[in-house]
Amino acid sequence: MTDARPRFSIFASFYAALFVAGLVAAPLLAAARLSSHQPVPVTAWATAGAVSILVLALFAYANARCSSERLTYREGLLFVTSSMMTGWTYLSLLFVFPALLFTFIASVGIAIVNDIAGTRQRSAQTFHRLVAGFHRHRMRQ
Repeated sequence: MTDARPRFSIFASFYAALFVAGLVAAPLLAAARLSSHQPVPVTAWATAGAVSILVLALFAYANARCSSERLTYREGLLFVTSSMMTGWTYLSLLFVFPALLFTFIASVGIAIVNDIAGTRQRSAQTFHRLVAGFHRHRMRQ
């Protein structure tokens, strides 16, 4: 058996990157959308920036806790993306983004619960089971 890392399609990588960028930019985009209708105070922009930074910090936290030698956090997100793709571009978006949002929220929850319980090593194992569940119930084309 080789120790080669898994390879993913360019579409899976694109969808996952689009999800991460969209989730990080969403607070700023919401403030920008609001500013087209009315003046937005500087504190709202600062709050939107802080929320974006918090989302980035949560991604880094989940990455640090849920990655292992067997499966990195990035690969896990790509496995979930690949598992939810239907082969139809727009239809895939309807399945991929909610699945990635669920996976992100669940991975942060897994990391927090295992940090509180003092079992950091279990975070990666639990995340691996979560990703395996998506793969087991993947969309059939």
